[in-house]
Amino acid sequence: MTTLKDISSTGKERPWRSHKQLAGDLLDVYHELSSDPDKQEYYKNKINSLRNCGEYLQFIQCPQNHQEAQRLKRAYFCKQRLCPMCQWRRSLFTFHDFLSVAHRAQKNNPGIQFVLITLTAKNVPGDQLHDEISHYMESYSRLTKYKLFKKAIIGTYRTFEITANEETNEFHPHFHIIGAVNKSYFQHDYIKQEHLMSMWQKAFQCNYPPSVDIRKVKKKNRNTQTIHDEIKTYKESHNEALAQAGAEVAKYSVKVGDILKQKNRKEVVETLDSVLRHRRFISYGGILDTARKELKAENKIDDIENSDLINVSNEEKLCTCPICQSELIHAQYIWNNAKTNYFKL
Repeated sequence: MTTLKDISSTGKERPWRSHKQLAGDLLDVYHELSSDPDKQEYYKNKINSLRNCGEYLQFIQCPQNHQEAQRLKRAYFCKQRLCPMCQWRRSLFTFHDFLSVAHRAQKNNPGIQFVLITLTAKNVPGDQLHDEISHYMESYSRLTKYKLFKKAIIGTYRTFEITANEETNEFHPHFHIIGAVNKSYFQHDYIKQEHLMSMWQKAFQCNYPPSVDIRKVKKKNRNTQTIHDEIKTYKESHNEALAQAGAEVAKYSVKVGDILKQKNRKEVVETLDSVLRHRRFISYGGILDTARKELKAENKIDDIENSDLINVSNEEKLCTCPICQSELIHAQYIWNNAKTNYFKL
């Protein structure tokens, strides 16, 4: 039987199988949590939804297997916050969304550059995480209103990430931000590390110096693993350094693969499943928000909440293979749980 090998144009296999396998590990945790009679119905619904996620995939592809022509045509994605498959699809969506917005902002504001910002504070126990997330959001809102910050950072793309410390049973929330700056930023308006720390401490309303980092977006020698292929896709036609930064910021809000390896994974999953509900962790501000609104008005991008997570990159719609000109065919794959792989129907 033929298994699914969704090879991108860069030659790297996309991780359909590994994400579906991780979803199986998450299902095991949900089954454990469903043993609580008070939560049985809640987790039963999550289990059913997660089990069906990515179970069936339909592609259009070249009969000669030229992977440049392969496009996902139909699938069901559950959109649960901790689902490994949906996290990966969301990451791809937000990455391409950001690049479209950034390139429009560059067109509207020639000469702008970008900086990469990280904002964090002390770790917190799980029973404080819900309130701490709200505090982070309120603190960030205060920060962006400060005169010095507004003058220097004229546009923002912000995401939120939470990691779990297995040794201390604490959680580490933090912001990743790409800021747009004017040409004069590095000569006149530069925010020094200590100034950013002082502003973030004031905004966060804490009595200790929190951890911050701000640096110019530069090309790295290594590619981030989150969306490795998508960065290479933009190497020739776009700013590779910006693509690398976008991939870094668009990565998963929670690395489920990491927490599923922890001894206390049941407690961590239960906590994160509770605190992540009904939260929006991606936002745009300033000239990047203006650019995004323009693209939305032109129907060139969509909100991730409205996305089916199938077409995540506005890929060109093809009828024939760009390599051999063959007419494309439909190929359907279904997940075989016993053999833990996708097989062609």
